Amino acid sequence: MEANDIVVLGASPQGAESHSKFALKHQLNFPLLVDEDLSLASAYGAVAEKPGEWEGIKLKIKRSTFVIGPDGRIEQAMYGVSAKGHVDELKHKLLG
Repeated sequence: MEANDIVVLGASPQGAESHSKFALKHQLNFPLLVDEDLSLASAYGAVAEKPGEWEGIKLKIKRSTFVIGPDGRIEQAMYGVSAKGHVDELKHKLLG
């Protein structure tokens, strides 16, 4: 989605087929990036250890939103956001 110079991207570790089904089900109008090795999530600090795991390190993704300015720098990072109401709140913040 592009509006007012805003580009929206989504990313998760699920594969392309899962992304396609999700995008169709929720009628998304922006691309979903596949981050199977969690390198993107790790770079943005959106990975945490699952509590209570004893065999090896188990990781989970923290649902996060990043506002990146025209210069490519992160202007705002929001971790642990709730899916419900977050998009409307973010639109209001960014678009007024």
